Amino acid sequence: LPDVAEEVRGFGHPGLALADPVEMVFRKSGYLCPRTVFILADKAASDLSRHLVGRLKDPDAVITIELGPV
Repeated sequence: LPDVAEEVRGFGHPGLALADPVEMVFRKSGYLCPRTVFILADKAASDLSRHLVGRLKDPDAVITIELGPV
C-alpha cells in the first residue's frame, strides 16, 4: 500500500511527561496525562483521512511520527 501522510499541529507543555510506553495521544484540549504528546491540536481523529485511519487499524502497520517546531 502507498504511504499516507497527515499533518497535525499542536503545542508542547512543560507538564508533559511523555511517559506511557504504549500509547500516544494528541489532544485538541489542554488536558495532560502520561499519554499526552501535545495539546491544542488543530485536528481530532474525526478530521484525519479515512485512508490513514484504515491503515492505523492494521496491527502490522509501521507508523513514523515526526515532531518538530512549527
